[in-house]
Amino acid sequence: RPTKTMTRYLNNASNRAVRRILLAKSWPSPEALNESFRQSFASKKKEKQQLPFFLSKKKKKQQRSDEKYIQDQLSNFRITYGSDDDAAAMIGYDAAEAYLECVLSLATSGMESSRVQEILGDSAAYKESYRRLVGVLERVGVEWIPYDNDNDRKRKIASKLLDRDICLSIIDKLRSSNINGQEKKGGENSNNGGILVNGNDTVTMTRQLN
Repeated sequence: RPTKTMTRYLNNASNRAVRRILLAKSWPSPEALNESFRQSFASKKKEKQQLPFFLSKKKKKQQRSDEKYIQDQLSNFRITYGSDDDAAAMIGYDAAEAYLECVLSLATSGMESSRVQEILGDSAAYKESYRRLVGVLERVGVEWIPYDNDNDRKRKIASKLLDRDICLSIIDKLRSSNINGQEKKGGENSNNGGILVNGNDTVTMTRQLN
């Protein structure tokens, strides 16, 4: 029997996905992230102990692909909340599974799942949940770019986070606006969230804090 409700399970998965996405974007590469974990374990444990299986160099197991990881998570979710043997399977399981697959896809590959349209329909149960998840990511700097030429509605997370206006002063905003206007006239494109610094631009205290 499940120890927590299906919606609580999905909420926990959504929060883990946000943390995983932001953490991954804070390191130059997955390898660098793993190396930081190794150093952290080494500093805390001076005695020779085997590292967790996902960091160990002794066992050269083939790492799971993103697809395999997602399928394993969905399989566990199905066993817990949507087993065919359970005559009283929870109502709305299919919609919940589609939502979870979309969340896991963002957390691993950074790409929207092919099932995203299932949860964005007019009567979809998890439509607002997915929108809130996307909204949280966008507020902390996530940018979306299309990845499927045949379907522009499918997107993926860009490689870098945008800088957001957290504590810019009015002077900073005006200066950024002026620089944006000058660059547009010159035909240059800038994709840094409106936070511009060039060789001739003095960095104010509020911009430095931002």
